Amino acid sequence: MKFFWKSVLLLCSFVFVLKCCYSCTTPTRHRQLTAEEKAYKERMEIKRRYGHQIENAAELMAVKVQELIAPQSGKEVRYSVFYDDLTYDRRNHRVRVYSKFSFLARDFLSGVSYGTCQIAGVLDVYLPVRSIDGTRANFFWKERNQHIIDVSKRRHWDTLDKGLSISF
Repeated sequence: MKFFWKSVLLLCSFVFVLKCCYSCTTPTRHRQLTAEEKAYKERMEIKRRYGHQIENAAELMAVKVQELIAPQSGKEVRYSVFYDDLTYDRRNHRVRVYSKFSFLARDFLSGVSYGTCQIAGVLDVYLPVRSIDGTRANFFWKERNQHIIDVSKRRHWDTLDKGLSISF
């Protein structure tokens, strides 16, 4: 009888060891990502890969907008890029982000004192396909504040309505 229990105990421990070894060698199943998590992961990868070019394009475009609206009185140019709305078009190598630009400006002749001009819209950054190609960016405004309207002229908005383009 003693021998029987010893053999059962030995057999059980052998089965337990085999189960442990099998579970260590079989791949574990990972949880499937939701569509929202996949989109977030893709946005962060694009930001990691092309973020410096997007930021550079936003900075240069903010300066160009400020020079267009208030070439002499504009100062303290700032920009924000919102990566939550980032989209990437693989076929055209284009990254689209929502951007906001602000700067201080005045119109001395119209009697408008210094204030913060704000304009926001879509910034399209066309990434270079080859290392010898340059980067292009287009800006199409969607929102603006009252001060930028007071400081600017109608011809400025004619230019902005068509969209601003830069290459670097």
